[in-house]
Amino acid sequence: KFLEALPLLRELTGNMNHMEIDKVWMESVLHMQGGDGLFYMPAVGRPWARNGLPNHSFNIDQWGVGDDGVSNHLASIVSNGILMGVVALYFAQTGDQIWDKAAKRVVDRMADLMVYKDDYCYFPILTAIPGTKISQEDSILDPESLAEGGGTIAGWIIHGLSQIYRSTKYQPALELAGKLAIYLMKYSGA
Repeated sequence: KFLEALPLLRELTGNMNHMEIDKVWMESVLHMQGGDGLFYMPAVGRPWARNGLPNHSFNIDQWGVGDDGVSNHLASIVSNGILMGVVALYFAQTGDQIWDKAAKRVVDRMADLMVYKDDYCYFPILTAIPGTKISQEDSILDPESLAEGGGTIAGWIIHGLSQIYRSTKYQPALELAGKLAIYLMKYSGA
């Protein structure tokens, strides 16, 4: 969340001191984006990172081993929602097409990780590794909304998707946000 706060504060206050910090943060966000479009973080030395990994989406024994057979990174679905907002903000502030491209890539990959039903969709996982595939038969996490896996997390994703649509006008972001909003209102148990 703090990655979004600094550029917003700069815009609000006009303070441009130590702009080298912003540049490094921007570069680190781009560096986190994997080839599939998701934003990944290293999982080494983070035993809590395994929380929420779905046994049904990939072989848990191969956790951390991505398509290249070596990677040890994971993507938090909620963090990707927050980072979508950061990417949208950087595009709105800079107009640099690298942010437009990054935004569209993460939206497209998030869309691949959803289970689609009639007029809504939901995410059946909290984290992903490179190469994660979703079955359209995967169930809703925490349908009674008793824990973090319920509809609450959908809000962060909706927020990020909406920010991307607002700054890039990328229609798939708006459509995905709308389907998640229907899930949140009608089916999340919230």
